[in-house]
Amino acid sequence: MIIGIDFDNTLIDYADLFSRIARQKGYIGEDKLSKQEVKQRIITKYGNDSNWQKLQAQVYGKHIHLAKPYDHCYEFLRSASAAGDTLYIISHKTEFSNFDGKTNLIAPAIQWLKDHKIIGSNGIIPEQQVSFHPSLAAKVATIAKYQCDVFIDDLPRVLRHQNFPDTTIPVLFSREQPTGFIQATNWKQLQQFYQLSRDYPLQWLARLSKQLNSLIIKCQVLHQGGNHTAYVIECTDSRQYVIKKSLSEKQKQLHNEFTALSVLNQYSVKNIPEVIHFSEQHAELIQTWLPGKKITRINNTHLDKVIRFILALSALDQTKIKFKNTGNYRRQYEDYPQAIATRWQAIHQDIPDLLRQYPCFKKVAALLQQLKPVKEQLTRNFYSVIQNKQLDLYHQFPQTERIFNPSDFGFHNILEDDNGTLFFLDFEYFVYDDRAKMVCDFIHHAGHHLTREQKNYFIKQLDKHNFFTPALKQRVALVLDLIGFEWLLIILNIAQKDKLEQKIFANPQLSVEQIVKSQYDKAKKRHLVFQKT
Repeated sequence: MIIGIDFDNTLIDYADLFSRIARQKGYIGEDKLSKQEVKQRIITKYGNDSNWQKLQAQVYGKHIHLAKPYDHCYEFLRSASAAGDTLYIISHKTEFSNFDGKTNLIAPAIQWLKDHKIIGSNGIIPEQQVSFHPSLAAKVATIAKYQCDVFIDDLPRVLRHQNFPDTTIPVLFSREQPTGFIQATNWKQLQQFYQLSRDYPLQWLARLSKQLNSLIIKCQVLHQGGNHTAYVIECTDSRQYVIKKSLSEKQKQLHNEFTALSVLNQYSVKNIPEVIHFSEQHAELIQTWLPGKKITRINNTHLDKVIRFILALSALDQTKIKFKNTGNYRRQYEDYPQAIATRWQAIHQDIPDLLRQYPCFKKVAALLQQLKPVKEQLTRNFYSVIQNKQLDLYHQFPQTERIFNPSDFGFHNILEDDNGTLFFLDFEYFVYDDRAKMVCDFIHHAGHHLTREQKNYFIKQLDKHNFFTPALKQRVALVLDLIGFEWLLIILNIAQKDKLEQKIFANPQLSVEQIVKSQYDKAKKRHLVFQKT
């Protein structure tokens, strides 16, 4: 990496020196003013800036030895040098002061750099990598000439210059209000950002920092695998965010989550992430980070809070919300057995190839043979009830029996904070769906385990809140076992090549045999449940 750094007010700290010398010269009566405050006081007092120019010449000239390096700049310079990165100091500074034309400004600056062991025989940066330029244009041209990956400066006008190279990331070093640049207020933040750039792509960190209007100083992988990689990041404004970066072929799910959360944010649904930004180009979604931990022991209080969230979703006025379904949803009775048939076919399609490659799939193939009569019996039972009750397989479910459904809705996607508040995550498969599908999915979800008593409690509490119509109650009873069997097939989707690859990507520490055994054992337990019923 090639890093360019400004000199005045970026490496060298004049903060106290200007007010100190100005007070000694009688220009001001107060101490501890900023450079800009000193300048304004002098111009206001004398009606022009000649005394200000004189003060600048003195501070940048004979008094420069009293200035100090900014805190933590040494750590940054040493880290970059030790890592093999190239450092340049590029400054806009005339050789002689504009005030009198004879006060040398460059020689004292070079001496200061040597005195503080930034350059020279014992320094961090070779002296030939330090340059001073009489004009801003010449400074910007040098930044381009050295092909700096990053340039750090305290002046926005440098970073906004029309010839500032597009390939250089501009970083503003300033305590002023954010101005649209990637901005740091101290060198400790710059050091943290620099260390992150050793582990994550610099352009990615820079782009996100600019998007968030705050420098990223912490980043760690929160989740990897499935459809995306999720990172939790912290910025200099102390805010935390979750960045979801999708695999290109899975971008549809990320876009769906963006649309879903945007709708829910718009209608003030609580306890969900807030969308900060979505980039179709980069397949990236930025959300607010939500506090909390995974729930390890589910109780009825947790179920009550889940029900409140479901009721908030059911209260949304569906006629006013424009949301286009892109995922798997149910709108008529026939969709339920068809979903089973589709999954069954997808699993069996890749089994022959996987058996040749991985012998451990023999037991998966054997289990599928045992599941075939279960599938056929469940399907027969379903169509028998449809016929006996004279239900229309293709009649669209009314809106009163549909709901905005997160789909992948379970306690694996719920966090609880220290106050007992639940936060709901992961809306990649969000759809406008049959209420029966949501209820049955939640009961059977492989991401958590509900006892029989908890399942009954969940249904009864929803019923108390008038969640079900009579037709909906009937449909829940009819499709409950079908959805349970569908979850068994979801567990066994490791027999699909693409799903197996996702599992391997998400669990690099596990062998294929270990992954297959884990999923097989889960499916076998569910099969035993069907055998008992």
